[in-house]
Amino acid sequence: VVADGAFAAFNLVDSSVIKRIHAIVTDADGGEGVIQAMAHPHLLWILHPHSDNLDEIVTLAQHLVELGRSVVVTHQLEEEIDGAINVGGITDGDRAACIARCVLIPTEIKLKGFSTNQLGRWSNHSNQEMKLLKLDWMARVLDALGFNGFRTNQPKS
Repeated sequence: VVADGAFAAFNLVDSSVIKRIHAIVTDADGGEGVIQAMAHPHLLWILHPHSDNLDEIVTLAQHLVELGRSVVVTHQLEEEIDGAINVGGITDGDRAACIARCVLIPTEIKLKGFSTNQLGRWSNHSNQEMKLLKLDWMARVLDALGFNGFRTNQPKS
């Protein structure tokens, strides 16, 4: 399960790795990574609308349906929403970890290519202060999921 624009990183490694990716989690701001992922029909698309991305999600969902891709919609509200599931998480990254955690135990999951203390190459940098707050919450979610020790391999700020 890959989060949003981080899919672009997989085009920098052996292409056989992409075949092992089952899903991409996105709120439609992943730029080139999301565009690149569209070329892979085997991917399940897990879309996450929120208050300021509804138009982008609708456009992306319509395009994916036209391409014949499989789409799931998530949310993070306490109440139920018809047709959407709440898998947990506050960022695309920890939402991807929540989805993986639904079917695997933490020791079978490898968290790669992310940081909880600085913005990465494939992060949305439009509101850096808010993104850093979300990364702190992401760390809390990952801790709650049982990913103990994941912070020890993270880049230092």
